[in-house]
Amino acid sequence: GSSTFYNLMVNNSAGVTLLANNTVTWGLTLTSGVVTTGPNSLILTSSASVGRTSGYVDGNFQKFIPIAAPSQIFEVGSGSYSPVEVTFTNMTTAGNLTVRATGTEHPNISTSALDNTKSVNRYWTLTNSGIAFTTYNATFTFVAGDIDAGASTGNFSVGQYVTSAWSLPTVGTRTSTSTQITGVNSFGDFAIGERKTYSITASAGTGGTISPSGTVTVTYGNNQSFSIVADAHYHISNVLVDTVSQGAISTYTFTNVTAAHTISASFALNTYTLTVNATNGTAAKDPDQPT
Repeated sequence: GSSTFYNLMVNNSAGVTLLANNTVTWGLTLTSGVVTTGPNSLILTSSASVGRTSGYVDGNFQKFIPIAAPSQIFEVGSGSYSPVEVTFTNMTTAGNLTVRATGTEHPNISTSALDNTKSVNRYWTLTNSGIAFTTYNATFTFVAGDIDAGASTGNFSVGQYVTSAWSLPTVGTRTSTSTQITGVNSFGDFAIGERKTYSITASAGTGGTISPSGTVTVTYGNNQSFSIVADAHYHISNVLVDTVSQGAISTYTFTNVTAAHTISASFALNTYTLTVNATNGTAAKDPDQPT
């Protein structure tokens, strides 16, 4: 049921399940076992703190964030311990922050910039209640078993999902088991993975070159430029981008790439006009030539 505790120690390898919201006003000690909240919340008031040996909160974990201590660790997890450290800058009003970890791929990751085959198979949800601030940084920690085979943690980005739309916060420090975002000013769901990549196939006909050529791999959201150069005695005839004529241009840039593309260049031989003018007069006859 719904209870308020002064001190609460969780020391049960089988774990504890909340059937309602529960509040701790002074000390929460996580010694052993998982606290599963379901749709409910484990709530820490302004004077409460956490001591952890093992275990974590699987579900909604709410903490009061005071102006005097704008950096807090949320001891959450789902299937494994995957805490979040949040640090606010320029806080002007204290309030509550709720953090939840979910131990599965985000259900909408396929619509994001992230490659769901090279990602962390969990996501986190952050919900603000009353905190006024400028920006915050957040570090998400995971375990090696969460990472898809072949994914490179050094290339990880973070996708933020709010009201059915994804964005890409600035990434800070990366380690083999954590990724940080910086300068964030809103909340929502956060997923981690490498960005998707797309191929741009570039080709050139006889009489010139395109650079770079062949299949060029571009990371989601990046730009890619191409240069077209005609050989001697040739000129650029036309450049096609995804079958659409761009004319006789010498450079082309794909901006904010979010799909595969093609670019091809064609060339033509230069033509010249020779004008011959005849003048009045008598040409001298070469005595060695017939009349």
